[in-house]
Parts: sequence; structure tokens; C-alpha cells
Amino acid sequence: MRVFKAILPFCLVSVSLFAMNRDQLTDALARAAKLERKPYLALRGRVLDQPDVKPLLLVAASDPKLTWRQRLVARIWHEKIDRGADITSLRNLDWSKEPGYKKDWERDITGPVSYIGKNLAPKVLTRKFHLWYYYIELNWKDTREIAIGPQAHSLNWPTGRYPGETAWHSLCLKTLDKSPERFYILNIMSERLGENNWGKIQTMAYNWLLEQKIPEGVPVLLKYFSKRYDDLYKQLQPGECSGVNIDLFVIFREIAAWAGPQQAEVVKEFMNDQKFIKTAYASKYAAISPEQRERERQGKATFLFIDPGLFLEKIRNRPSSEPLTEPPYYLAAGDKDSVWEP
Repeated sequence: MRVFKAILPFCLVSVSLFAMNRDQLTDALARAAKLERKPYLALRGRVLDQPDVKPLLLVAASDPKLTWRQRLVARIWHEKIDRGADITSLRNLDWSKEPGYKKDWERDITGPVSYIGKNLAPKVLTRKFHLWYYYIELNWKDTREIAIGPQAHSLNWPTGRYPGETAWHSLCLKTLDKSPERFYILNIMSERLGENNWGKIQTMAYNWLLEQKIPEGVPVLLKYFSKRYDDLYKQLQPGECSGVNIDLFVIFREIAAWAGPQQAEVVKEFMNDQKFIKTAYASKYAAISPEQRERERQGKATFLFIDPGLFLEKIRNRPSSEPLTEPPYYLAAGDKDSVWEP
């Protein structure tokens, strides 16, 4: 017994020398937030191989001193440890064994993926697996950890929206539409639009923000919209501006359509800075009769071009919506009774 007592403390100390401490994890989370694909996966593997890292990740997942990116990586990695077997099960899932699957779906040229997306995926991905952070990681870090089950060829059909994206990416991203974790996707897409280039990734982010109709996305969209089309005006001749002004006004209306009172000043500033607002209004609104204008003011009709002042008034009078906030981290995804509080 004496020998055992002497050796045991030594063993514990020896193991702890190789364990990652909190500062090291914080640094790793910051680096991981900037990486993707193979470099990200390599770092993830090194961290998750560390002994006793799970409790540190759990603390970091809700640490207010960290950035939202670091907290998100911590949640992704904690879920990977805690529910790795479930992630593997989902990726290997044989969808033909799920209730409601029809053999006829396989006759489609792309296989059953579109039918799975409409009929099965919302229930399976949300209620059965609810692996919110795997869904985020797949799309944020482009891990390529896609479906590998019997229907993999169909589920991994390329979307063509940007290099490497598959139908599986889209299904997982769609699952987050009504989830509180959509907060992270809003921030990720907003960051992508902040990059100084225009490519397929930015197009996808732009379209996602338009589709989601999130008021907090309006300032991001307007800022990117302004930057994108300032360059367009420099390429136009004076006589070419009329049609473009109208087209731009239509896009602007689409973006600002779901702005709330909190975004009213941003919309006002944008309208004052962009000349196409005034020129499109002047060229088209004048053709609307007084009766039509009154119907518009009473909310009985909506015309394409309205008085900018009236437009802002409507935005200010809209009911305020609850802003998207970072959700608490649940120890078991989908279990809303087990919230981790630091």
C-alpha cells in the first residue's frame, strides 16, 4: 500500500503536465476561429486529444470574457466530444429506413435528396439529432464532414453556389433557420460580407441574409450594397443611369422592407447618401396620382416608389422585434432543462 500511495500522486502530476491549461485553450480557440478546412481540423484534433479538455471547453462555451467566435468554437468542440457518436450516426444514417421515405424518390436524376430535404430532414435533423453546432461547423469551417451513408451520393450533390458546397451543407444550414443558434450564422454571414471581395461565398451570405429577413442584417446588407454599387456607377455613362437607378431602388426596397425602428437611422443615412434614391423617386413617383398616393399613405396599397419620408415613417412605426441574442449553451443539445451557467 505504501508503494501505491507514493506512485499515485506522481502519476497524477505527470499526466497534468501534458494537460492543456485555460490560457492555452483560449489561444487555441482564437486561432481556430480564423482557420478552416485542413488547418482547422488539424488544430481541432490536437486540442481534443488533450486530457481533461472537456471541462475547460464547457467553461469557455459561456465565458463572457471571450469573443463570440471563441465561445462558438468551444461549443462546437464540446459537442464533438459529448456527442461525437451521434454525429457519426447522422452522417451514416440510412434515410430509407426513416418513416415516410419512398423508394420512388430515387428515380430523380439527383436521387432522393430534394424529397429528403422537403419531407424528412426538418424532423430528423431537428428533433431526432439536433446537432446544432455540427451544422454550424460544417458550413462555417468547411470541414467536408458530409454524409457517408447509403444515400451519400445524392445528399452530397454539389449545389454550385460556392466551391465545395453540397446539398448536405444546405440541409444542415436550413435546420438553423428557426433555432436560437441562428445568432451565430447571422454573425458569420455578416463577417463574410465585410470582406473586400465579391465571390460566390459573399453571394451566398448576401442571399441568406435577404432570405432570413433579420432586422439586424439590414445595416450589414446596406453597407455592402453601397460598397458594391459605388463601383458600378463609376462605369456608367450619364445616359445609362436611369434604368440602373430604378433597379437599385428595387433592391434597396427589398433590403429595407423588414427594417425596424432600431435600424431607421441607418436607413435614413443610406437614403441621404445614395443618389439613386432621389433620382428613382423623382422619375417614377411623380407619375402616381394623388389618389394612389393617399391609398399608399393609408396602407391600402403598396407602390414601387414612395415618398422617402413616408418610407422612413413606416419603418419607425413598425413594432420593435426582439433582437437575436447569443443563446445559452445546453449540456445536451435539445435538452432545454440542462443549461450550463459559468
